[in-house]
Amino acid sequence: MPEDNNTFWIGQNIWVVLGGGGIYLVPEHPVYGSLCILAGVIGFAYSLKGHRAMSHKSTVLWVLALLLTWGGIGYDYYDRHHNEAFQDIPAAEVKMRQSFKNKEVPLDGIAYVECTFENVTFVYNAKRPYQLIGNRFQGTNNLRSDSKGVVATIGLLKGLGLTNPNANIDTPGTTPIKP
Repeated sequence: MPEDNNTFWIGQNIWVVLGGGGIYLVPEHPVYGSLCILAGVIGFAYSLKGHRAMSHKSTVLWVLALLLTWGGIGYDYYDRHHNEAFQDIPAAEVKMRQSFKNKEVPLDGIAYVECTFENVTFVYNAKRPYQLIGNRFQGTNNLRSDSKGVVATIGLLKGLGLTNPNANIDTPGTTPIKP
């Protein structure tokens, strides 16, 4: 491939990767997205310049573009996996030092602090975060959920032997899941 073609394709790659990535980033990160689009346009202009031998400077630019691409991918991965919606939402209600016996106890959006639970059925649908802090559990406590994701996760944990083998997981319209 002639050297002017190398220059052309380097610039095109910069345009596609940085310009395209910038367009994707603009809604969530306007500054970074705009900078990527600008770098992409500069890369496009560089590709049109062409018609000169690929120098050491061109190779350095190509490597820099490659590193920026991998840096952007790494940042995107980190950003998606460390900004979970549940993390920063506190439980809406706090129940302290209460006793619950032979009843259904909802978990979604509630923090239970130093409470006692005896023969209860916890109801959890993963709609809001919950907290269980310093509580006591007596008798046989069960879990009921309308969420297929919650039921599947608890079923997996039971299958792996990571939960109380006596606990039942009840889903409406089905038989409770037992180990």
